[in-house]
Amino acid sequence: MRITKFEYLTPSSLEEACLVLQQHGSQAAVLAGGTDLLVKMKNPRHSHPQYVVSLKNIQGLEYIRRDKDMLRIGALTKLDAVANSEVIKTAYSSLAFAADNMATPQIRNIGTIAGNLCNAARSADMAPPLMALEALLNIVSPQGTRTIPVDSFFAGQGKNTLRSGEIVTEVVIPLPPARFALWYQKFSPRSARDIAAVGVAVALRLDSGGKCEKCRIFLGAVADTPIRAPLSEAVITGNKIDEVLAAAAGKQAVSECRPIDDNRATADYRRHIVGVVTKDAILEAYRGVVA
Repeated sequence: MRITKFEYLTPSSLEEACLVLQQHGSQAAVLAGGTDLLVKMKNPRHSHPQYVVSLKNIQGLEYIRRDKDMLRIGALTKLDAVANSEVIKTAYSSLAFAADNMATPQIRNIGTIAGNLCNAARSADMAPPLMALEALLNIVSPQGTRTIPVDSFFAGQGKNTLRSGEIVTEVVIPLPPARFALWYQKFSPRSARDIAAVGVAVALRLDSGGKCEKCRIFLGAVADTPIRAPLSEAVITGNKIDEVLAAAAGKQAVSECRPIDDNRATADYRRHIVGVVTKDAILEAYRGVVA
């Protein structure tokens, strides 16, 4: 399928880019890496932007660094850089694992962390672990800046909560406290690097007695957006984790998901996998704390 005609704009600053996006509204689309946008533009079922606003000439949006008690990742940071960052591996090895198991090396060398989130796919691999980590997004617009949690950014399949003229500039992640671990696990029937049919992120913090003091569980690819599983969390919180408890939490997660049938898996099969993967992810996160 050929891409329909569009105007390619290359602003040199965030201020200029925001103004251009605000001026053209729904007729404009942001180009970061382009791995999702260009595919959509070839698909006749998607609307095609009349203006493509590239961020590639804007400096200062590609970095990974520690800043006091935060980990900061610039919006244009490539997924391959996330996968291979020693800073990220030290703080959150499972986040690096999630990036490393996305698509092919060619895609990871082009695709960006913000692009993966802004595309707002229900199966976005970066979303569940970032949500479990209580990560934030810094956003800029002609009206100023604002910060929102990643877990309030998704508004539906392919939809996010960005307003007219807004651009995501940074992902901010709190550094881990003591006795804490994150685990992200995905399942795809085709290959480990294919789009997830199910993805589960679990973040755990244990108290000094070995009980779960805090738990956050997020499920990907099993609803219109990545979703939190509070009933599953409630099974774990306040208790010592073992296989029986993890299995009970997985069973609750099954009741919380809302999967669909597609070419990767049926809804019923996804429900089954949610229970299995949630149990495994809880146990792996627990082992990460007590190891």
